[in-house]
Amino acid sequence: FAVGKPSEFYTKNPIFHAKVGLFLLIALLSIIPTVFLLKHRNTTAANLSVPQRIIVIKRLEMLLLLVLPLLAALMARGYGLPSS
Repeated sequence: FAVGKPSEFYTKNPIFHAKVGLFLLIALLSIIPTVFLLKHRNTTAANLSVPQRIIVIKRLEMLLLLVLPLLAALMARGYGLPSS
């Protein structure tokens, strides 16, 4: 099963760790809007007033999602690896 890069490529690359950390940060940020929507899922009002905090969190998530492909491209090109 010799497919892809060796494990050292990932474990020693700080770009990879930044990418995984960013992904986890986005996942944690999404908890707050999810809880808000679950609390208001049975609301029958035509217009639901969404707090500004939720809007800011969703915009931040979208901004951070734009950075993930950049980190993936940097990692694939070998940036962040210790030079030998």
